[in-house]
Amino acid sequence: MKNHVMYTALICSGALPFALAAIAALSGVDPIPLAGAPDRVILSYGLGIISFLTGIHWATSLYLGDRSPANMFLISNVVFLVTWITFLVGGIRSAILAQSAALVVLLAIDYRLLADRLIERHYFRMRAAATLIAVLSLLSFVAY
Repeated sequence: MKNHVMYTALICSGALPFALAAIAALSGVDPIPLAGAPDRVILSYGLGIISFLTGIHWATSLYLGDRSPANMFLISNVVFLVTWITFLVGGIRSAILAQSAALVVLLAIDYRLLADRLIERHYFRMRAAATLIAVLSLLSFVAY
């Protein structure tokens, strides 16, 4: 994690579509040109990000082996599957709440990794900021 500039830029750019979809919805842009309804855009993007983050935790668990602070194999699979199933069978509101909760759970896992000194404080702060943007953006759709 020595390249702070690179992962900071990637984390910020990863949070940007959440904010843009929320701004589009709150501004009355429906559908978003070339993308579709803002709620579907943000939820499909959220699934991609949650899949990506759970994959990172899976890889971290593989890399750390016995030093892994939690069973990240199991947790990452449960978090993704619950989020995905809620997206498929729940309504928009349920999917938004599930994705918001999933992002918070994944950040809590990163906090544990930080506490065990397995990730850097700067990385965690960037992840926390991106999670805040994503969750606030998602929750803006509850009133939408």
